[in-house]
Amino acid sequence: TPRFKLDLSDSLVYAQEPELVESPSFGIPATFLRGDGDVWRNFANITFSAGITEKLTAVLAYDNEYFDYEQTGLNSRSALLDRWEHRGRANLRFVVLPQTVAVAGYQYEIIDYRSDDPIGPLPGFTYPADERNSTSHYFYGGVDQGITPTLNASIRAGAQFTQYDDLDRIRQINPGVDDESWSPYVDANATWL
Repeated sequence: TPRFKLDLSDSLVYAQEPELVESPSFGIPATFLRGDGDVWRNFANITFSAGITEKLTAVLAYDNEYFDYEQTGLNSRSALLDRWEHRGRANLRFVVLPQTVAVAGYQYEIIDYRSDDPIGPLPGFTYPADERNSTSHYFYGGVDQGITPTLNASIRAGAQFTQYDDLDRIRQINPGVDDESWSPYVDANATWL
């Protein structure tokens, strides 16, 4: 309707992309071996927008992302990267000018690592992948700007508060690790249609 909008999307990808891993600092291969990069990834999103006034809109959204790598073992892609990511967002959008929208928002994120394979520097000094599970709270403000009819830019800036659920085994390897932290948050992008 003119005041309410509901968007649903889903993207399922299966990829087979064994690649040479290159050292970013020297531009030379860090290894000459190919790895098993086979992976399933699914990204689903639901967004609900409600016009409060002509210039003010409330937006509620939920994203779900799933990663499942087939390589297994100590420090494998599965151990490092298999996870569920859940993100819920609430934004207020205010039209300042016809091509300028101010945004204020909050996002809650859960990252759930799901592999049974261990990670760590050496055998015997490993920990379960799920000790990296975390929850984060994002507080931000920003602007969406239409630059030309085909070019749009967006920026969000604020703070992120992250809590790690269980760091017992990681603390045995690194006793100084903290289970919660504040950090700056910035997200900027441009879209050309």
